[in-house]
Amino acid sequence: MSVARKAVDSTLRRILSYTTEIIMSIVLLVVICIPLAFVVPMWLQLILLGRPRNNLALDPVRWFRLDGAVWLTLLLGLVSFVLGYFIIYKLKPGISSEEDLEAEKKIEDEEDDELELDMEEKELEAEIEEEEFAEELEATADQSSEELSVDTEDETEDID
Repeated sequence: MSVARKAVDSTLRRILSYTTEIIMSIVLLVVICIPLAFVVPMWLQLILLGRPRNNLALDPVRWFRLDGAVWLTLLLGLVSFVLGYFIIYKLKPGISSEEDLEAEKKIEDEEDDELELDMEEKELEAEIEEEEFAEELEATADQSSEELSVDTEDETEDID
């Protein structure tokens, strides 16, 4: 029972790990898109609403002038790069805390040990069954040889 329970726990742990990675990937996508904070609303106003360029509600060029808008976009790009780097660092397989690695290794070792014990038990059971089968086969062969010897003795007595 404990092997099955640990297998289920391991599977659930993997599912949660993959779910976390998917969620973090979505967050990473949003973080990478931070520099588009001004572009997307401007595009929506220009294309979908058909407003003229000088009537935009969100216009960093008008707010910060052209140089300020470029520097603001670069700053947002730098922020998204730094945040994205840390998210990717956490998502990268093989890079985790030593405690997590030790715990996972301990669990895997326990599972392997239990599986080895189960395999050894099955091998022992198979050997015992083979020995029992061999003993039964020998007993059956002995009975057959006794019956044959009795039958041959009867026939020799009849001949005399």
